[in-house]
Order: sequence, then C-alpha cells, then structure tokens
Amino acid sequence: MKISLHRSLCERVGHPHHSTARYASGLGILIACWMQATLHAQPKFDALAKSASQKYESKDFSGAIEDYTKLIEMYPGMAGQYYNRGLAEQDAENFAGAVADYSKAIELKPDDPNYYNNRGNTRDKLRDFAGAIEDFDKAIKLNPKLPRPYFNRGNAKRRLKNFKGAIIDYDKCIELDPKHSTAYEGRGLAQYDSVQWRPALDSFRKLRELNPTQDDYSRFRIWLLRSHLGETEAATKELATHVNSLQGALARDWPAQIGKYLIGEISEAGFLRLAETSAKTQEDKNTRICE
Repeated sequence: MKISLHRSLCERVGHPHHSTARYASGLGILIACWMQATLHAQPKFDALAKSASQKYESKDFSGAIEDYTKLIEMYPGMAGQYYNRGLAEQDAENFAGAVADYSKAIELKPDDPNYYNNRGNTRDKLRDFAGAIEDFDKAIKLNPKLPRPYFNRGNAKRRLKNFKGAIIDYDKCIELDPKHSTAYEGRGLAQYDSVQWRPALDSFRKLRELNPTQDDYSRFRIWLLRSHLGETEAATKELATHVNSLQGALARDWPAQIGKYLIGEISEAGFLRLAETSAKTQEDKNTRICE
C-alpha cells in the first residue's frame, strides 16, 4: 500500500520501537526536506524583503506593510519582520498597530533594546507617557550605552512636567553623544519651562552651533531667553540681523513674520491679521493665532 512520504517519515521517526539508526536516518530525511523547502522559498522571501524595504524608503508605507505581512505569513517566528512592519505602521501613524507589532517582536525576542525603544516612542505618540517611560527604562537596562532611549525618556518626562528628570536624561544622552543636537533642544525646553534662563540659553546656543540650519524657532527662543535676562535690546539686534538677511520666499514665510513682530517691524494687530489671512487651513490659522 502506498503512503505519503510525510506520513511514512513521521511514523518511522516517532515510533518508540524502531532502532536509533532508523531514527537518525528518518530525521536526516526530514532535515533534508526542510532544507529543500527553505531553499525553494528563499528567492520569494528575498524578493519580498527587497520590495518591502524599497517601498518603506520611498514612503509607500501601506505597500511596505502589505509586503511585511506576507513575509510574516511565510515565517511567523521572525521577530525582525514584526519590528519592520511596526516601523511602517508607526510612520503611517497607525500607532495602535505599531504597538501590537513591536509587542509581538518583543515576545519573540525580548532582549533587543531597539524594540522597547520604538514601542516607547509609539506609546508616547498615543500619550501613554507612563507606558513609554517603562519601555525606555527597559531599553536602557538592556543597553545603557544607547543615547536614544535617554533622549526619548527625557521627552516623555518633559511632557509629564518632570523637568528635573527630563534634564537628567538629556544630560545623559549628551554625555553619550555630544553631537546629539535635538537633545540640546529638549534640554533647553525643559530648562525654559523650569525658569532656568541662562542654562536654557546655553542649550539653544549649542543647538544652533551643532545645527546651523535648524528652523528659526530656536532663534525666537534665544530672543525670549535674552529678554528674560534683561538683554532685550541686544537680543533684538541679533534677531534683526538674521530676519533682514532673509531673501525671496524665506522673507515671506510665516517664521519670518514672527521674527518681524518680535523685532518691532510688525504691530501686534498686523501680526494677528497676518495669522488669520496667510494660513491655508483652519489648523494653520489656529496655530498661528496661538503663536
């Protein structure tokens, strides 16, 4: 009677009365079959992985998610594919989906600090700051030499108005990565909110030193801080030099109008009128009026 190879192998390998030699022989055949199946699937896997990566890099996040889902269906035990799909979900702003994928990646590979760090970032987006801090704590415990989790934990603490704790985390990030410009920005914001004018000014100065192309909002912070320190005239002169150097579209965009208001070239009434008339959307209008 003819029986399937799979059934025959299972019966021979699993029967307790067969000899060790027969067991080893059957196991060898199983391994060979598995290797043949894996080799057959590998080109498809490689093509899908390449496609997913290309779509992600080109910001086709929905396409990348589809490809990563197919990869997961092929090999459901690979933590990295859940992590990759989580990255695409996060960038597509499907934060709940990203948390689920990062959680599955962590379940499969609980010793990777990047998985916890990215799940913490996503929880932060969902305003689950306490949960985010727990994830950053775990990432730091797994690898205390990574600067990014300290920076991210500092952001979460700042949102919870734990400015002292945030500054400590930003300091640690800067210690590990002295060129981490956004850590200086985060520290400057925490120092500003805790009324540490001079340290905050130093942080924003360092931010601009490391990143001269940083948007003009850091310049406005410097103007505000110098004004708090009684240096309004000098601060205005410094900002005016920059505002008056702007050309073309840069001289007409919204940040330039903020600068002109701060240095006194636009009245408060004129500034509010610009906020209402120059915005393209209601959201932009509300933001500009708030500013």
